[in-house]
Amino acid sequence: MISKLVSIICLVFGCTLCAQAAVIYSNLGPGLSYDNGALIAANGSLAVATPFLTPSGANYDLTALDIAIDQSGGPNTALVALMADSSGLPGGVIASWTMNFPSLFSNFSIVASQQITGITGIALNENTTYWLAALPTSNATDTWWRGNNTGQHNVEANSNNGGASWSSLLTQNANVAFAVYGNSHPVPEPETFTMLLAGLGLLGFTTRRRKNHVT
Repeated sequence: MISKLVSIICLVFGCTLCAQAAVIYSNLGPGLSYDNGALIAANGSLAVATPFLTPSGANYDLTALDIAIDQSGGPNTALVALMADSSGLPGGVIASWTMNFPSLFSNFSIVASQQITGITGIALNENTTYWLAALPTSNATDTWWRGNNTGQHNVEANSNNGGASWSSLLTQNANVAFAVYGNSHPVPEPETFTMLLAGLGLLGFTTRRRKNHVT
């Protein structure tokens, strides 16, 4: 009886908290496709950023990013940064990655050079705004961020000093294409903890009763 009760408690509580692969945010089309239009992403000292909101009901471990950025001229690199939100604008940098890619202006879907994979150690909270930013790696950087083909519009923050400060929150044509992936950890409802405590109480009562019966 006791072993069965323990198994039931662990099963219920464990399944509630188990991690599952999830798409945290995506505005990419079928086959990870995007539009042929583009906005200047990182050019000289110019940088751009766009926000995304994590869904409610789960916290996440970030695992991968798909970003429709390509190169127009200059070095074939760009710095992609995940940033916290600060009063509706990009805040502190949580993590950053250098992307290397060839010119992809004839391409309309995500390729390996536009993917950041194997990300670990970055936790994203539920119902929280984060920003993805494209930052220049040098004054010669000339990269573009392609638009999505799903009709989703967002806002865009601009920086004229390489991401040191942000302003100019724009909504017109702010539709850059990207996707965010992670492992979800559902946030237990209060009822889950109530069930667990009730089960533990019943387990304790059963254990004491068995001891009293033996003595």
